[in-house]
Amino acid sequence: MSEPTQSKQKFSHHCEKCDYTATRPKEWLLHIETKKHIRGGGAKPKICTICNEEFVTHWMCKMHILKIHESKEVRAKCKYYCAHCDLIFYAQKYLDKHINGKIHQNLMKALESIKN
Repeated sequence: MSEPTQSKQKFSHHCEKCDYTATRPKEWLLHIETKKHIRGGGAKPKICTICNEEFVTHWMCKMHILKIHESKEVRAKCKYYCAHCDLIFYAQKYLDKHINGKIHQNLMKALESIKN
């Protein structure tokens, strides 16, 4: 004798807000209480600890803090720093682009004319 087969309907619920799919009821209940769901699926904002300005990425927040809130001495210790313009960059290629750009070149010409 064969036993009757129970057809279990698979649970699947998709959250349009967060683009998340739960495969179990418990997962769904946990999801709707998460901060990501409450935020509407967006990324957690990165907030400046000094002025509370919000940023999309950690690096944008870090660069903001260095450029706006830190001293010139702290900025000078950064790897990609232009001492003439007091600017910092994410990578060497951006520093090189700056050094070869008009703003930096014009500043260097102005500084040379002052010396002469």
